[in-house]
Amino acid sequence: GIDPAENIGQMAKDKGLDVISEYFNATTAAAAVAQYGKAKVITSNNTFNHIDNLHDFMAGIQILLDDDGTFIVEVPQAIEYINKLMFDNIYHEHVSVFSVKSLVDLYRSFDMEIYDIEAIDVQGGSMRIYARNAADSDTIPGIVSEWLGKEKAVGLLDADTYKQYKLAVEKIRDELCAILADIKDNGKTVFGYGASAKGNTLLNYYGIGPDTMPFIVDKNTLKHGLYSPGMHIPVHPVEKIASDKPDYILILAWNFADEIMEQQAEFKAAGGKFIIPFPKPKVV
Repeated sequence: GIDPAENIGQMAKDKGLDVISEYFNATTAAAAVAQYGKAKVITSNNTFNHIDNLHDFMAGIQILLDDDGTFIVEVPQAIEYINKLMFDNIYHEHVSVFSVKSLVDLYRSFDMEIYDIEAIDVQGGSMRIYARNAADSDTIPGIVSEWLGKEKAVGLLDADTYKQYKLAVEKIRDELCAILADIKDNGKTVFGYGASAKGNTLLNYYGIGPDTMPFIVDKNTLKHGLYSPGMHIPVHPVEKIASDKPDYILILAWNFADEIMEQQAEFKAAGGKFIIPFPKPKVV
């Protein structure tokens, strides 16, 4: 594989895998071809939306992909950003948000076509895109036309869609802040669950600080003893829920809400309640 993260690359090497610890581009693709030959399958899972220079990346795909090969990309769906108001997934390392239309156009400029699409329940709603070389093809497969139609119906290319999106996001912000204010006014406590990047986007935009939510808990030991960026809420182990017994848990990692609620069955059985912020704030 090719990955610029040296620590992750070393973990793979320790398992006996060959890794080129560089950014993927035309240069590294050529080096991979020289060493291993062309690839029948290339995958990019939840990395495509992190790439600054997509054209250099795609130039590398052209070099590395076999004539009959398949390029598979997994990214969050732009359409779900609209449907689920997922503004919290828009932050610094996500430099792009992709629609099928945007990928059709990008691939076409590199003589490639999308031939299949799968909807998958990851990151709040993602899509797995299968593409192949197709220099002379102007046809659009039925599954692609179907997705393009859905995107048009939602209004992805309509500026008014994003004006309404802004208003809808402001509405759910006000609703959640009202829930938290009511909890505080009634002398109850709330912890956050999940010191995630998307959670910090929500906290900073909503202005939720330690005066409203004194702690965040997370299973990742590397985050314990640290503070959330911007709002400076301390991060503790998940065991703090059992020791401090908050009345509510705001699930910041809401895309794992079912899993988190299942893990915290004792909290629920003792009378605790969960707050899920998307797509509409609710207490369960």
